[in-house]
Amino acid sequence: MRIIMSQLFIDIKKLKHNIHYVRNLCAEKGLDVIGVVKCCFAYLPIIEVFQQADIKTLGISRITDAVRVSSYLKSRPVMTALPSDEHAEDVVRYFKASLNSEIITIQALARFSDRNRIEHEIILMVDNGDLREGVMPEDVLTTVGQILDMKSPYIRFLGLGANMGCCSAVLPDAENIFLLQELASEIERYFGCLVETVSVGGSVMLDWIENHELPSKINQIRIGEAFMLGNIPTINRKHEKLYDDVLILKGTVLEVKEKPSYPTGNIGSDALGRRPCLINRGIRKRAILNFGVADTDPDGLQPEDEGIRVISANSDYTIVDVSDCTIPVRVGDVLKFKMNYRAMIQSFLSPFTRINIIREM
Repeated sequence: MRIIMSQLFIDIKKLKHNIHYVRNLCAEKGLDVIGVVKCCFAYLPIIEVFQQADIKTLGISRITDAVRVSSYLKSRPVMTALPSDEHAEDVVRYFKASLNSEIITIQALARFSDRNRIEHEIILMVDNGDLREGVMPEDVLTTVGQILDMKSPYIRFLGLGANMGCCSAVLPDAENIFLLQELASEIERYFGCLVETVSVGGSVMLDWIENHELPSKINQIRIGEAFMLGNIPTINRKHEKLYDDVLILKGTVLEVKEKPSYPTGNIGSDALGRRPCLINRGIRKRAILNFGVADTDPDGLQPEDEGIRVISANSDYTIVDVSDCTIPVRVGDVLKFKMNYRAMIQSFLSPFTRINIIREM
């Protein structure tokens, strides 16, 4: 058992502000919000805040998370990761809808839905350039036809969806946004059915919807990172109206020493198998903190105090250069860090990081 732990602090008041701002902005644009909580692994205190803020539907990517929190949810969530056919039973049981791109999986969902008389909605994902999940645009009509041909009374084709920026860092633009509008209209003309939902994700869409008019058929947005980090991903820019310090990681200083900035001896790979990129800066003051890659992603941390620079990390330690820090750093001091998406995920996932809730005063 570790005697000392890194600590992740969640500021509920700032999280509520971010949720309310994004929800109100999206409402002005005619968008229903899916609050994606995969980044915190459906952490219950965060789910509670989303539900109190009247986010009616949550997005959860893992079946195990949905099972764990099912009794706390006001309604079944949307599965925001592609389901597999072998887990169709659990997907239908614990999710009201799922994002799909493979007919074989939709058929498996239909078999279980029909057998147990549980309605399940299908959002067909379209690859509109980012090259993550989704059928190619030219295959959309054929795939929708296959879904409708199942004639399942319990599987319902709800509409189309797409992701931006998650795989190839493709940004939203007029072409890839309006493609979804065109495809939805084409489905309605060809099949005579209503495309109820056109869903876009994720937080990278915030910048677009604030500065452009969305096509009329886009009526849903899936957002997670902006709520938690106040960040517009892919362009990696803080949103000026959102808090970027909802989450703060705190670490304790275990050692402070002046040491050479360049090691002695032959250089290989470090403890994580990486070859260090080293610059000789002379003698520098270095501090060792009580967390490493077992606790978070140290490379994804941004020190709150100016003049601190992360220079190395291994399983248990993160080493920072504090030579230029504007405050003195001593053994026993606590240093604070904002975080990026990867650091956030690893912090919530780690059993070695203690999570603390800062309630409203």
